[in-house]
Amino acid sequence: MSWFLDEEKLLNINDCYTREPFPFIAAHYVYLNDNDYIDNIVCEDLYFNWDASKNIGVIPNNKILKLIEEKKNGCQSKYSFESGATFIITLEPEDIHSYSETDDDDSRFLKPFTIINDLHLEPSIFIFNNLNAIYFFFRQTEKKNNPTSILKIMNTPVVKKIKSKTKRVRVKLPTKKNRTRKYLEK
Repeated sequence: MSWFLDEEKLLNINDCYTREPFPFIAAHYVYLNDNDYIDNIVCEDLYFNWDASKNIGVIPNNKILKLIEEKKNGCQSKYSFESGATFIITLEPEDIHSYSETDDDDSRFLKPFTIINDLHLEPSIFIFNNLNAIYFFFRQTEKKNNPTSILKIMNTPVVKKIKSKTKRVRVKLPTKKNRTRKYLEK
C-alpha cells in the first residue's frame, strides 16, 4: 500500500513538498580487497528510531558496532571496518528547482561518520528517501599464517626401540635355620 501513497504524493507534488521522517534507510556493506577492488556489496534495510521531539532519526552507536561485528566476516575472508559514510539528501523544498539546474556534484550530501557517537539522520523529502543510504566500508585483513616451530621438523615420527625389561622383586624370608634375634617374631 505504501507504493500507492508514494504515487499519489508524486501526482500531487505541488501540495506535499516538505521534508519528512523516513522509517528505514538502505545500508550498503562494501567489501574491499588488498588491491582496492570491490569483492562484494551487501544491501539491506536498516530500521531505526525517530525522535519526534527533535525531528531527527537516531541510530545508537552500540547498534552500529553490532552491525559492524556481524558483517565483518564476508566472502570467505576476514575484513576489518575501515570507514563509514551517510548519503542523505537534505535539500529544502524551495531549493530543488535551483539544484536541478546546476552542475553541482552530490558530494556535499556524503558525510563520514564515526562509530564512537550515535548517528543522527535528518528528515528528507519523500522523493529522495530511496536514495538515502548508509555505507560501511570494510578492508580485507591479511591472513595470519600459523607460526611454525623453530625446532627441527621431521616428516616421519621416530619410534624408539625400547627393550622391555621386567622388574623382579625378591623377598628374602627368614628360614628356620636363621633363628637370630633379628628374625625372631615379637
